[in-house]
This record gives sequence, structure tokens and C-alpha cells, in this order.
Amino acid sequence: MKSSRILLIAGVSVALCGTAFAQTPSVKYDVTVTGHAEKFSGSPGTDHFLSFSAPVQVPRVTLPAGTYLFSRVTPSHVRVMSPDRKTIYSTFLALPAWTYDQHDEIVRFKKISDDAPPRIVGVYPLWSTGFEPIYPKAKKVSKASAPVTVSQ
Repeated sequence: MKSSRILLIAGVSVALCGTAFAQTPSVKYDVTVTGHAEKFSGSPGTDHFLSFSAPVQVPRVTLPAGTYLFSRVTPSHVRVMSPDRKTIYSTFLALPAWTYDQHDEIVRFKKISDDAPPRIVGVYPLWSTGFEPIYPKAKKVSKASAPVTVSQ
């Protein structure tokens, strides 16, 4: 087991690129993340135990503050479970990801709205390939009130 690493993400600012940066104020939020990684023989990747001091989002679920196991099921699938592996909270698609000039494990967040907890947008372990969750797109609401009939 690798030694525990503490990541403190305090007052993280979310900024948009380009001209939107000047027009959109930054959103700030505090989340403390602690965690450690373990490698099990036969597993496709490293299992990451992450503890959050506040609720966070992963695809299809909001996780309350607490400790969770993020496990790579396949190179493109991540499963979030309870630390004892008895409860599965979410299984989602993820892109493999890594960062350069990294000196510690990194968890990145993005705030989507004021009334929702921040989304996890990347987990970058120090010694292995990380992942970036793929979130489902929001469904568009149709304004059509009646079906359209096509005559021939």
C-alpha cells in the first residue's frame, strides 16, 4: 500500500478559457480530498481510495462526503464503490488521462451550477494512468406540443 497522500483543494477557482474568462466570474468552492492507492494482482489498474469532506458528483450520482473506492474495471470503465466493495454507487465511461510535471496525486473538479456539488473531472495518480469521467449530455426539452404528421 502506498503511503497516504493528502490533497487540499481550498478555494479552487474555476475559470473558462478565452473571452468567456473575462465575462464569467470564477466560482469558488472548498473540498478536502485525502486518499491512497493500492495495486492488486490481476486488476486492470490501481484502486484509489478517496475521501471527500463535501459532496461531489460522478456520472449519474452525487456522492455524499465520505470515503469511496474508485476502481478501473477496464481501461475505459471506472466503478465507484464503498471501501468494503459491498455497495456499488456508479460505473461510468472514462477516458485515460495523465498530466506532466506532476509531483503529487491530483483530483480536479468543475462547478456546474451553484445548487449542485462540484463534478470530478479528472483523477491523476502519481504513478499510473488516471482517468477523466465522461458525463452524459443533458437532454434538451422539446417545445413541440403535438406530433407532426407527414402526408404523402
